[in-house]
Amino acid sequence: MFNKNLSGFSLLEVLTVIVIVGILVALGLPLYMNYIRQADVSEVKNYIAQMRLAEKKYYQIHNSYFASSDIDEIKQNLDVSIDKKIRNLWDFSITKNTNSEEYIIILASGKSGTKMSNIKIEYSSDTGEFSIID
Repeated sequence: MFNKNLSGFSLLEVLTVIVIVGILVALGLPLYMNYIRQADVSEVKNYIAQMRLAEKKYYQIHNSYFASSDIDEIKQNLDVSIDKKIRNLWDFSITKNTNSEEYIIILASGKSGTKMSNIKIEYSSDTGEFSIID
């Protein structure tokens, strides 16, 4: 009356698939997290580049660079809009280079307690280069 010929997967087959998926996740997750981190760093570099251009404009008008570590002052004086997500992850500061008043250093430091907490991105107008400190 009942058909006992049931088809399906055995326990061994299911466990094998679970192990393979686990291995793929273990290999892929660090790569994905690094990709996300690089994307966040690139986004901050873009904001630093905006600040650099705004500083050039400010310098042409005032004949000096604007320096501050208060994001609201930076936004107001340089007319740079910074996304809320970026403000929640990063602290920005603009300082005059100690060697010369003609150059500035723009620093973005990851806020404590965030996924960017140990990262600093620095732009020096003296060299024109970014440096990333992990």
